[in-house]
Amino acid sequence: TGADSGDGSLNWLYDLSLPLALSVLATQILHEAGHLIIAVKDEIEIGFPTFVPGFQFGLTGAITPIKSSPKNIKSLFDFAIAGPLFGLAASIILLYSGLEMTVFMDASAQEQLPSVPVELLRSSALGGGIIDFLLGDGVLNSPDSSEMIKLHPYAIAGFGGLVS
Repeated sequence: TGADSGDGSLNWLYDLSLPLALSVLATQILHEAGHLIIAVKDEIEIGFPTFVPGFQFGLTGAITPIKSSPKNIKSLFDFAIAGPLFGLAASIILLYSGLEMTVFMDASAQEQLPSVPVELLRSSALGGGIIDFLLGDGVLNSPDSSEMIKLHPYAIAGFGGLVS
């Protein structure tokens, strides 16, 4: 039961949206885990993160309250940078995995993938560079900025993590 089966089933939508939603959530959880690891290591007392909704992916980020002062500026820096570094690593892994899945899918499976505008993919030098390198053939060099590229939901989530 795919999108073109004509039976009215929406299983194809579920099959594409669930990986995207779970990978966006996993990236955010890993981001928060980075903060938590440093908080435990440096004995910083923190509260439970408050997730902030957003328009792009439904989740923009989280606010993690610090309940006790860090012992020094290095500890505060480590706490602040750990989350983004964990999120960056997760996003790059998702982007790479999603692009690999996209490349090695058969043509009929690729047709079911969501499309992303080339113009959006060009908005990140890091994300666009990874996409251009792995998909090859100057896929982002199209003169038509409204051209669309089909990508696996993991690649979309990874790209979103890099630009948000």
